[in-house]
Amino acid sequence: SGQSWDAGLLDATLPAEYSLSLAYPNPFNPTTTIDYNVEVAGNVSIVVYDLIGREIKTLVNEFKSPSNGVYSVMWDGSNNQGNIVASGMYIYRMISNDFTKVYRLTFMK
Repeated sequence: SGQSWDAGLLDATLPAEYSLSLAYPNPFNPTTTIDYNVEVAGNVSIVVYDLIGREIKTLVNEFKSPSNGVYSVMWDGSNNQGNIVASGMYIYRMISNDFTKVYRLTFMK
């Protein structure tokens, strides 16, 4: 039946690929979650910046291997010093090997 075909398709192990999700929820308060994955093992950096490019918060900076699921990281609106940032728009960038992706997110107090 069509249903068992769909289930088999969903259960199949697909090769991991580089991915970075839109943060959810967005806008957010108090926290937002970002999902990501890698195609090739290597260091992963996910950093939040303000709109003039100042580093606000390092969310991920570690070696990751491809996952059958996804990795998730949460941001609580704090900066690297532990203080809550101002309301407004921020960008986050993931870099891993030759993959780079950037999205915007909005923090609302």
